[in-house]
Amino acid sequence: MGLLQIGDYTIRIVDLHQQLNPDYDTDSTNLQSFLVITNPIEGDLFGIIVDEPPNLIELNPDLIRKLPKYNRRLPMVSHAAVLQENEKKTTIFMLDLFELFNPVA
Repeated sequence: MGLLQIGDYTIRIVDLHQQLNPDYDTDSTNLQSFLVITNPIEGDLFGIIVDEPPNLIELNPDLIRKLPKYNRRLPMVSHAAVLQENEKKTTIFMLDLFELFNPVA
């Protein structure tokens, strides 16, 4: 977790690689990173480091399923959806940003 100052804005940054694997060394990778900035809570900006630019798609709400909190392997994931295009299935996990940025101690 870190902070980034852009103009008058302070953005809280999270690296999911480090969240999921504490031994992950971001300095040893030569991958180009992108920053996805979101504003889930009025006044607060959050940034998530990703390896490639995200695809923006519209999901049918009927495809989105809430994951039971007691059965979550990753507490920061709250919902999931499965897209089927031709023969290819893609699972999309949706982050619970409150859980991600305010974990229970």
